[in-house]
Amino acid sequence: MNFAAFAVLVVFGLVGLAAVGVQGDRRGGLLWLQAVIPLALAISIVFGFFLWLATDGWQLLIGQL
Repeated sequence: MNFAAFAVLVVFGLVGLAAVGVQGDRRGGLLWLQAVIPLALAISIVFGFFLWLATDGWQLLIGQL
């Protein structure tokens, strides 16, 4: 998985979170959104890293070692 595909996943995740946050803001859920965005970014980065390792990343890592 290349960086562009990973960036697309992150952007789609943030757009989805923004949509959920707008709905939550109507009920006063803005603080919840501010807490969820860093968590979702961290999860998406970790998930993207493992997805990268599952495809061809492990070969690149072994090549660097």
